[in-house]
Amino acid sequence: SDIFDGDVLQELFSALADLRDRGLAVTRQLAESRIYQVAEKLCQGFAVQKWMQQRCKSFTPAQIQVLRRHFEMPEGGRWGMKLEGAAAGREVPRSGLEQVSDKDIVSVVLKLGLGYASEQIYLQRLQLLHLAVLVGPPLLMSHRATRALTAWRVLRSGDAASEAAVLEVLDSLLPVSLKGIVLPLLDSSPVDKKLAVVSQLSGSAKFKVLWTDATVPPPWADEWFKGSFSLLGIQFANMLSRTSRFREEDALPPRPTDVSLLPKVFLLSQVDMYAGLLSMHIAELACVATRRFCHQGLLSCEMGVTYIVAEGRFLLPATGQVLYTGDTLQALHSICKELPAIDAECTSP
Repeated sequence: SDIFDGDVLQELFSALADLRDRGLAVTRQLAESRIYQVAEKLCQGFAVQKWMQQRCKSFTPAQIQVLRRHFEMPEGGRWGMKLEGAAAGREVPRSGLEQVSDKDIVSVVLKLGLGYASEQIYLQRLQLLHLAVLVGPPLLMSHRATRALTAWRVLRSGDAASEAAVLEVLDSLLPVSLKGIVLPLLDSSPVDKKLAVVSQLSGSAKFKVLWTDATVPPPWADEWFKGSFSLLGIQFANMLSRTSRFREEDALPPRPTDVSLLPKVFLLSQVDMYAGLLSMHIAELACVATRRFCHQGLLSCEMGVTYIVAEGRFLLPATGQVLYTGDTLQALHSICKELPAIDAECTSP
């Protein structure tokens, strides 16, 4: 129950299901116990999502200044960021994004936070499906390969008829005591119906999901975000906690240390080329991004490096194209080192 790597855990559950079908005794009590644990984490995830959607939109101007501090909005200077194809240093860029409006900052925080939460919920729901298969009766050998993953593809397809058919099969496999827990967390029901599952968990679980002060994150939010041992999750939880508790009379927190991913993740999420990536993938890119300060004049780019303009303007002499904040230079060079380098000119004073 202490394995946090989502892919490894899915493989483990799949292997257990196959071994059970081959006659190996799998303790049903242990699988059922794990179902309750995963259900609790899922309820927490849905509660975090609901809280972020409501609370982030009501941040005060003073609290938004805390967000700016966490994302390292600079007082001046022009900073660029390079993304290398090979392993690079861990230096954090000061992303020059002070021109971004308060509304845009809140939108990005919501996008990053809800996206991260959705990814964790996705993995937890897949765990729940594998566990549901484990507690059900053994299936025929021919059904083994397609059992859980095929059902999962149907459940996330959005097709109501197909979803109903899969849920009907699961309903026939699950013991009565688990149906009211597993099925609502796997179907496409509203969040409030999913959160109602907590009433069927143990008494202590209610205190780990429900809380009274909606102006601050749930008391267990830090633990939930850190559950995957993700550096991005840890830093995001810390930012949410400090921001939501900040009052106008408080002193602004110190700027993040050099290990902070938030400024780079923020910038990368604004780039069209990376905007559709999962937050965990953007965090991986941020880990190999380094800072570069550019004086006015010619910039000789390196082969195998992709550059993102964090602030200022750059001119491509060969084409006359002007690059602004969020634009990329040598977009494909980080994945193909053989491409020829391009010269650019920093035109900002």
